[in-house]
Amino acid sequence: VDLSLSAIAALLAEKGGAKFQEACAELSVLEVGDVAVTNGYRLDCRDVIHCYCPVASSEKNRKKVKAVQFQILHHVIA
Repeated sequence: VDLSLSAIAALLAEKGGAKFQEACAELSVLEVGDVAVTNGYRLDCRDVIHCYCPVASSEKNRKKVKAVQFQILHHVIA
């Protein structure tokens, strides 16, 4: 996961520290609908859930969005 793609990602990288940045670098490139989890390290959270969620502009994409939401909820309650 490239943490230089947006201002939010860059801020997470800065606050998360070197170990967080290393964990993100080890993730493969996320495809639409993918979800990955890293430790939060220096962020004020246990984990960070990374996802590539499509815009829900079509029925196919709405199904992908629901699948991503399900994966996120599954992680949260696990």
